[in-house]
Amino acid sequence: MGTRIRVLVGAALLIGVAVAVVVGVNSYRAHHRPPFVQRVWKKPMRYCVKSPRARMVDDLISNKLKRGMPMRRVRALLGPPDGEFQDEWLYYVSREPSLTHEGCVSLSLRTDGHTLRDAGLSRDSG
Repeated sequence: MGTRIRVLVGAALLIGVAVAVVVGVNSYRAHHRPPFVQRVWKKPMRYCVKSPRARMVDDLISNKLKRGMPMRRVRALLGPPDGEFQDEWLYYVSREPSLTHEGCVSLSLRTDGHTLRDAGLSRDSG
């Protein structure tokens, strides 16, 4: 019986440490994201290459792009989109490596033609 309790206590401690590490890492990332820098974002960029845009895109989505924002203000903030469609603007963000393949990340801005409806990241294989 004593061995079983020691194993359970050990497992509980390991789970507690793992949870603390995950929470700590996520908290650090949330508070130490590089800020959006307009002059850096507006530099011309090719599709699916490593870019400084990747470091600042979270701040851009969280703090700068607001639902209902006029698309003329979005264009003033970000410059012309890399791809423009009837209901979506795309801005190239970066190349993202993974264990199975490399993918391309873009900022997808959905619009009704006049205002921003939604902003998020899209990924595809490059």
